[in-house]
Amino acid sequence: MLTCNAMGKSDLSQGGFTLIEALIAIAVLSIGILVLSTMQTTAIQGNATANRISASTDWASDQAEQIFAWNFGDSRLVDTNTSNGLDEVVNPDHSLPDNDDSVPYKNGRLSVVWNVEDGPVAEPDPDMTKMIRVIVYNQDQGSSKRVSFDYIKMKYMK
Repeated sequence: MLTCNAMGKSDLSQGGFTLIEALIAIAVLSIGILVLSTMQTTAIQGNATANRISASTDWASDQAEQIFAWNFGDSRLVDTNTSNGLDEVVNPDHSLPDNDDSVPYKNGRLSVVWNVEDGPVAEPDPDMTKMIRVIVYNQDQGSSKRVSFDYIKMKYMK
């Protein structure tokens, strides 16, 4: 807008933004949008990991409930690897079979195993207890997550 001042000379100053100011504003806005999209991607990945851990926890708890329904002398509660300990997942004492369709993600991502140790509690009689560790581990995108629960099963006394 061209205006004249009191002396009759034209005033060439105009209101608004320069091209550099507009470019800087666009750059700041672009960086902000990029940061927001990165945060959203990280949140989605974290949510997927939490879902897998939650599913693992559910399956470990479900397997523990089934184990407690079995008799104390059941063949699925025998310590077959006495030297490996309770943390063994490569050669566990027991596992769900690979063809068990009741386990979700059975395409190699989720596995349920349990290890048994006879008599971890010495009182009153070591033959009256079994320590059971239920381990659910999943492998996804090159990383392995693991959830484990420890239980003590006592022999029913009459």
